Amino acid sequence: MLFLILFIGGSSARSANSYSFPAKPSFSRGGGGNGDQSSIHSDTTFHDRFAAGFRRVYDRLYLNYAVDVYRTGTYGNQSRSFTPPKTFQQHYINVGYTDRFNDISIDARSTLRWTDDVTLTRSRDFKIQSIYAQAEKRNRWGLRFGDVFPNLSPYVYNRSAQYGSHLWYRRPGFGGELKLIGTAGITRREQEFIGGTEPGQYRRYAYGAGIEWEGKGPGPFKKVKAGLVGSLAMDDRSSLNIHSNTSGPIPELRIGVSSFKYEAALPFGLTWRGEDAYSEGDRDRTQGGALSRTGWAHRSALDWRLPFVLEKKRRIATRLLPVALRADYEWVDPDFLTELGSAAVDQQRWGGGADFRWSNALTWNLSYFFNNDNVLHRITSGAALVNSNQVTTARMSAKPFALTGSTTLPLNLQNLQYGFEFRHNKQAASNGISNRKIEDYNHSLSYRNWGFAFGGDYKYQLTDDDVSATNDRRIDNWGVRISRPFVYSVYEVHLTPFASYRHVADRTRTGSNFTRTQTSNVGLNATWGEFNVNLGYTQVDVDRNQKNNDSLNRLYNANISFRPYAVPGLNITFTTRYQDQFEENGTGFRQLETRGHVDYTF
Repeated sequence: MLFLILFIGGSSARSANSYSFPAKPSFSRGGGGNGDQSSIHSDTTFHDRFAAGFRRVYDRLYLNYAVDVYRTGTYGNQSRSFTPPKTFQQHYINVGYTDRFNDISIDARSTLRWTDDVTLTRSRDFKIQSIYAQAEKRNRWGLRFGDVFPNLSPYVYNRSAQYGSHLWYRRPGFGGELKLIGTAGITRREQEFIGGTEPGQYRRYAYGAGIEWEGKGPGPFKKVKAGLVGSLAMDDRSSLNIHSNTSGPIPELRIGVSSFKYEAALPFGLTWRGEDAYSEGDRDRTQGGALSRTGWAHRSALDWRLPFVLEKKRRIATRLLPVALRADYEWVDPDFLTELGSAAVDQQRWGGGADFRWSNALTWNLSYFFNNDNVLHRITSGAALVNSNQVTTARMSAKPFALTGSTTLPLNLQNLQYGFEFRHNKQAASNGISNRKIEDYNHSLSYRNWGFAFGGDYKYQLTDDDVSATNDRRIDNWGVRISRPFVYSVYEVHLTPFASYRHVADRTRTGSNFTRTQTSNVGLNATWGEFNVNLGYTQVDVDRNQKNNDSLNRLYNANISFRPYAVPGLNITFTTRYQDQFEENGTGFRQLETRGHVDYTF
């Protein structure tokens, strides 16, 4: 394969338009300019083509090697440690190749890893972490092998797959453009058994196919899209070593989902889009037989976008005011199953919103969301209980001084920005066991002057529980932050110190529970030629009114990276992190983590 690329690359180097070689001098037989033109310069030799192809591959080949060496030591309460006190290594080899032949682009990438970290693997050999190769002709066809992410639809297939293939093809047809899609892969593959109590993963095969149509040209369907897509997920239990299973019988899944999706641009700036999906299958065919459940799901949305010009005779000049309105609805049947997509079963929701943009100095939006779950009483077995959730939100972002339209104000005042958000959440249950309202008020302010960047916010949340007054509570949350980048002129060192503080008080109305959390953070980022240094210190102080529940957490971290100019492609990084966690109940611990990283790109 590499030999073929070298040969083809050499013969098509001029047609690639990405690299050209100097013209060679011409020689003709007989020494005359009008002599025989069947001279040796008209035909390149095999050696020339091979050399040109090798240079082409070398210029487009990406090769990177990286190694991580790290150690974590825990002192005090050893139950807080998740890794043994040993030094581990991880080695990575990243290979890539990108090229273009005429109007066809190709791209291939692969990552291999070797590690002796027992929390990750038990075998000490190179394993493929990711691999893919793809070829594409723009707006015509595409083919990809290896790691694929076929986004057919949210209900049908919307996740990644390994060791798969994905193909799509476009062609004109039926007054528009047709697109054919096919994909196959593995979403769960057999892995080595590490833990000792859980079975290893087994293969779950995923297949998908679809046909999509988009209207082109004149006529009423020039802004219409429609498509039929489907997927099938099925397990292969034979790929798993049954002797490693200690958790009982292994379920065997088989689910098929088909869907019709559509989108249409309607008059007056309206856009309607939606999807109707149907599923058939079961999560465990060994219990209820194959294809024992059927269900359906529906979602649709209507958008309206209409920019228009609003005239003002005051100091605010004529502005373009975009307005966007939206409404959406979704209903998912209790028996609807999807393994490759996502859906919240036995739920019904609808909502809407409006977005307004006066200018860069003023934007605001409103939204409403309503959700019912357990509508057909299938989530909570045997209980006719419906939980409802209503959320109303209003947001606004403004630059107050910029709204005046004055050009004489200082630039720092014109860029002062204020934000406000109000959220009202009402939660209720049909049997009356839950009925409460939660209100959030969020304020934020950002300002720059004298080279400093200031920021602050204040948030408070009120909870009103109509069932039990002891659950009424209030949370006050405010914080400030400041940073000031500058250059130390003697050595051209770029320094950016920063600091922040946050205070959160959470209390119930009766005062039975109270928690105060104070978080302080200071740090410094420095850049000096080939070096980059990041230092930081964070302290979290938690004070509770319950006895022996206070805690104090101190975290120190440092990161130093070095990219030498003399060795392009080399990067050396050293990181250390020390945590001192004090718990009043005696479960505190101290932990030190050090990590060295070196990578080189050839």
